[in-house]
Amino acid sequence: MNRTVILILFFATFVTSNPISREHIKLNCSQEYPYDVSTKSEAITVLRINYSKIPKLNLTNICLAFPNLYRIYIGNSAVEEITPDSFNACLNVILIDLSSNKIKQLDMNLFKNNEKLAWLDFENNQLKQIPNKIFNNCKKLFVLILTNNKLINLDDELIDSINENCPEIRSIYWRGNKFKCERLEEIKMKYKELRFLRDIDRPWDCVKSDDENESIEFDESGELI
Repeated sequence: MNRTVILILFFATFVTSNPISREHIKLNCSQEYPYDVSTKSEAITVLRINYSKIPKLNLTNICLAFPNLYRIYIGNSAVEEITPDSFNACLNVILIDLSSNKIKQLDMNLFKNNEKLAWLDFENNQLKQIPNKIFNNCKKLFVLILTNNKLINLDDELIDSINENCPEIRSIYWRGNKFKCERLEEIKMKYKELRFLRDIDRPWDCVKSDDENESIEFDESGELI
């Protein structure tokens, strides 16, 4: 019988490069299968860190200790910085949810070893820019969520990189970022085949050069109109 064992860190004060201490780890598992972390690390497949205080995130040792992690949820944890090698050892991860933190920037090599990554969520952070080549090795990336950040522009190289290196991509969510309207129109004209810039809930707000607000809406299929 297939079983999913979840590693949960509640109210953690930090996740650093220090050796993992069992005092900081709790398992959410039934009494029928009381796994021991020290001897059953391969059974841990899901990591959850919620409502914590982790200014600088480093998951290197956790990924090394639990090589079969395939889902990582770190939300509402005041994360401001992610070390460049944080996910290098998470070779099997398919979902990373870092929503509702305070992340301001990302290293270009952050996901260089995450070829299986399919779902990436940075909703409700403070990102101002996305490195152009950050997704070059994310061949399975399916959904990218960048809703409610501080992005103001889209770089051609970033869009080109996603088109070229992420053949499975289906949706990129951008709602809540104040892009320049002229820039969005340029992208719309240049990438007529671009069908994955989506925001189903409401129009994509943008800012004109004269600081007047204007909206660029999506049609029913999710395309810019």
